[in-house]
Amino acid sequence: MKRITLLVLSGALVYGAFLLYSSCMSTSCDLLPEATEVASEEDGENKEKREAWFERMHYADAETDWRAIEYQNHMRFHKENAERRKTVSNRSGLIEIAGGKLVGEWRERGSQNQAGSVFDVAYDAGTDEIWMISAGGTLFKGPRSGNEWEVIMQDLQLNPGLLKFVDINSGRRLLAFSGRIPHYSDDEGLSWNASTGIPVNDLRWAAFRSPVVLDDSLHTFYVISKPDYWTPAKVYKSIDKGETFEAIRTLPTHEMDRYALCKPHHSNELFFIEKRNAETIFYKVNPDTNDFEELSRNSDWGFGAARANLAGIQMDTTVRWITYAEENGDDYAFKSEDFGNTWTRMGMLEERPWAVGIYISPSNPDFIITGGVHCLYTINGGQSWSRRNDWWAYYDNVESALHADMMSFTEFETSDGTIFTLIGNHGGLNITYDKLQTIQNLGLTSLNVSQYYSVRTDPIDPFYIYAGSQDQGFQIANSFGQENGIDFDQVISGDYGHTVFSRNGRHLWTVYPGGSVSFYAVPTVGQRTAGWEVDSENESVWIPPLMESPDQSQNVVYMAGGSVDGGPGSYLIRLEYAFGNIEASQLPFNFRAEAGGDGELSAISFSKANPSRWYGATTNGRFFYSDDAGQNWNQTVNFIPSGHYLYGQSIVASSIDSNLVFLGGSGYSNPAVYRSEDGGKTFQAMDEGLPNTLVFEMTMDPEEKFLFAGTETGPFVYVFEDEMWYPMAEGDAPLQSYWSVEYEPIFNVVRFGTYGRGIWDFEVKDIVKVKEEGDESFDFTVFPNPGTGIFAIQGLPQNLEGNEITVWNSEGRLVKKIKGDRNTIDLSGYKAGLYLVRINDGKNSALQKLILTN
Repeated sequence: MKRITLLVLSGALVYGAFLLYSSCMSTSCDLLPEATEVASEEDGENKEKREAWFERMHYADAETDWRAIEYQNHMRFHKENAERRKTVSNRSGLIEIAGGKLVGEWRERGSQNQAGSVFDVAYDAGTDEIWMISAGGTLFKGPRSGNEWEVIMQDLQLNPGLLKFVDINSGRRLLAFSGRIPHYSDDEGLSWNASTGIPVNDLRWAAFRSPVVLDDSLHTFYVISKPDYWTPAKVYKSIDKGETFEAIRTLPTHEMDRYALCKPHHSNELFFIEKRNAETIFYKVNPDTNDFEELSRNSDWGFGAARANLAGIQMDTTVRWITYAEENGDDYAFKSEDFGNTWTRMGMLEERPWAVGIYISPSNPDFIITGGVHCLYTINGGQSWSRRNDWWAYYDNVESALHADMMSFTEFETSDGTIFTLIGNHGGLNITYDKLQTIQNLGLTSLNVSQYYSVRTDPIDPFYIYAGSQDQGFQIANSFGQENGIDFDQVISGDYGHTVFSRNGRHLWTVYPGGSVSFYAVPTVGQRTAGWEVDSENESVWIPPLMESPDQSQNVVYMAGGSVDGGPGSYLIRLEYAFGNIEASQLPFNFRAEAGGDGELSAISFSKANPSRWYGATTNGRFFYSDDAGQNWNQTVNFIPSGHYLYGQSIVASSIDSNLVFLGGSGYSNPAVYRSEDGGKTFQAMDEGLPNTLVFEMTMDPEEKFLFAGTETGPFVYVFEDEMWYPMAEGDAPLQSYWSVEYEPIFNVVRFGTYGRGIWDFEVKDIVKVKEEGDESFDFTVFPNPGTGIFAIQGLPQNLEGNEITVWNSEGRLVKKIKGDRNTIDLSGYKAGLYLVRINDGKNSALQKLILTN
């Protein structure tokens, strides 16, 4: 899908698919050819490319179910963290890894004002609190007023589909889904147990649909589920509040979109609708016998190309049913008040609803909401429908307009009788008290659920951070003065990733799906200077990787693209900005042809120790190296003995040893990380301590003592001294998909970008072990700040002889070293700007910012 410009906002149409992994872990997710419904305005071809890209990154042999592996990884860490919380009291907040070889502290950075997607919600009228599941599966709660969100659980990924409280003898139970089966929590969402009785044979194709919990004394729980692709679906029932389930009906096919369960508002009865080729059958479920009692069989009306769906409300002695169906190529709302014997066509819908379906207001049956990319609503029972606002209106009115992509609609009532509706979407959570006439964004502060593909720190001014996100576009933040959560500005909408720099960090490049590259001459301003887009027969992966030029004096980057002349092949494309334009050329080597005809460049890098040595990896497990700056390439043959299952995702070359290089990628049928000590000719596995997972990105610290990895199972670090991987997601850090990682030397920080919980910094501390209780720490101040020349230091540690005071400029260069007993810093004659003062007493260190003015 190409980008568009509207008003003063350059942007890309937001995509209309569920969020890849989160979506496919939810309700109905048949991805084989029979699932032909496109429920959005998204470009169908682009949607397919995106799904294929995500699946291929998790490359494995045919017998391996990567989703099941990741569910097991997360559940294992979830249980370990629950036990750790019972026994460990870390008063300092410091995390000790590898017996103290790496010690640091996690800090959440945001974005705190650019919320990502929100799925299911629940409401506690007693405390007036909203509970929610966000993208990435984190459980939050917060006041109805919003913007004071608290993380309840972030080390098990909950699926979209259900979030509900039910009463139990000891208090209350929270129900949700994870790994496509029901889970329950009896401790306010802190720890979760899997229900039993619903089989899952293959998480790639297992699915659930239409979970319904009745308000009877048993809180009877029903759901439609299937364990794999071809096995027919079944209706399951639980009478012990979600602990165990039994199948009560086997359905004719595995096609989940043919069935739907529904409990009408103000009723405690369960109904079932079935879409058959020539008719639609309406049933009532008998709770005592589990029989499906047929109420109507309609051969004159059907859903057409739309999925089976049903919403209902009890109105005195009549039940009103609302659904949507396709008729003559258009989608309409339909109404029935005789249990489907007859259906009356209502107003036309401008787009087919997503899995969010149609929602009837329990307090007003004429107020109905549905949607896909846009939110559609009616206040006359479905006779006519209105669009709440255009998707692009959000960017000029973040507080009071809906973001695109509807995820959930739910109405609640407070203890004093106030009625409100919550709308979950790809931009967070909104609330309305007047049927969408006015809305309030509840996610502008502290709902840190941004989904980031790439996070990069400005190499010249490290207070500037750039983030490429899902749906929330390319973002910029100046973190100076923002000690905890950071506010980001979205400068362009859509999806962006792979941010790199040129001309010694002065200019920035980033890429949009399909190979549309943006160049920013002054990155901190956020004004796009120029762009270029590849358009060829064989293009690269969905978000093509970029590589900075080994010659940083040039205004050049390289992209793993298709062909600049539009023909076939997968070439390394050279992009140079000059005189207002981006000039594109390609290097001669065709990776697609040499990688077996089906491999695309998925990772590229070079050795800083030997800038002529370049590396490339492909989607089908091939590795290439070049000793002449990309002109000629050699392929490493069969470096994975068991087969080519490693999708090459990240290449890290040593800055010290020109022959040392690491490759990370899909690790479900083989190890996820390999090391070469001969410049990429041969490789050895590095899997000790690392679970089977996907490595998205890796980086090393400047001294190359550690290799940090962002993975599908969270953050990990390889300690070279131990030759061992260690998990880092302890303390405050979420167990989330970590898509990007970089080492920021000025602040001594490992900066991770996650897909669902924003940016997290691991602040490395200069101590050899965690401080015992009673140890003296220190803090200091520099004043006046800002100042013009001479600054005073207050709060020097007592160990004067052991103190080391250093001053660094914003480019990371050491500009001054002062004796440890000095209490002044003289920067007279230095260039005005930002400086960092660091004091190390041999055991601990502290850092302060200093601004020098003219």
